[in-house]
Formats: sequence, C-alpha cells, structure tokens
Amino acid sequence: MKKVYILLAEGFETIEALAPVDILRRCGIEVVTLSISNSKKVVSSQDIPVEADKLLSSEDFLDGDMIVLPGGSPGYQNLSKSSKVIELSKKYLDYPDKFLGAICAAPSILESAGFLKGRKIICHYSVKDHIKEGILVKEKVVQDGNLITASGAGLGIDFGLKLAEVLVGAEKVEEVKKIMTII
Repeated sequence: MKKVYILLAEGFETIEALAPVDILRRCGIEVVTLSISNSKKVVSSQDIPVEADKLLSSEDFLDGDMIVLPGGSPGYQNLSKSSKVIELSKKYLDYPDKFLGAICAAPSILESAGFLKGRKIICHYSVKDHIKEGILVKEKVVQDGNLITASGAGLGIDFGLKLAEVLVGAEKVEEVKKIMTII
C-alpha cells in the first residue's frame, strides 16, 4: 500500500490539507498526518482544530511514497521554520521514486531552501515574487518530475486527485471521481 505523509503546522489551510487526505484515502492510500509541533493538536488558519496522527519529531518518516506541504498563513511560514521539514523535503525530492506535493504558498518554502532550480511550478500569487529559481507556469496543478504543485485552496480537490494519480494511476482516480460525482 502506498503511504503519504501530510505535514501540518499551526495556521495550515484546511482545504489544502484535508481535501487531499480525503481523496488519497478514498483511493486506498495510507495517509498519516504529522504535526510539526510538540502537540498532535494543530489549529488551521480557519481556527479548526485537527488532531494529527503523529508528531514529525517521533521518527524519520522516510518510508513514505510522498510528503505534502499545505499552504495557508501562517502555516507555510511555520513549515519553513522547521529544519526537519526542510530536511525531509530534500530527501523526498532527491529520491526519484518518491514525490513531494506543495500547494499555495508552500512552494516558496522549497524556493527558499534552494530546491526549485529549473523546476516548473505554480504557487499562490502572494508569493510569486519570491520565486527566482523555479519556473512559474500558468496551470492549476503542475507536475515536474517528482514535484507536484498547485496554486491555492480552491484547487485542493484537483491537487489531491493529481497526488493520487501519480501513486495509484488514472484508472483508480477515475473510479473515485465517479463516486465523488466529479465527472
């Protein structure tokens, strides 16, 4: 079974984190939410408390097939302050058989860490000026190798569908889309 880790920081965008959780689980993918703080309770930018499955500090989490960085403010800033988030992101990007998903302002975390050189991405308009090494494209969801990015909260479902597609294939995603009446 494929496994995805979704990193949650205080102030994460609810839809950007939880829509992918829902879609990935519907596709039969194991999803584990990780709090980057010392508490499993993480409050979203819309003041919705969510209990993460585990703490990021509890193990190395290199056994997954994908990690996901939601945006949201101040969620993405909080993710960017964690050396463990940066280290884990680098490791997932360095392995060609692993994936990293980043939505909204989260791609700017990867830019600041120097991980976007020459990669096609999309991000939220509020951080586009911070992108210097990455190549901004005008698409809703962009895949460049093992990096998948999306521009914002309104694309939480599209983002989740693309994340699932790279792990379990288009046929399974089409089945889930029918169940969700997306088709």
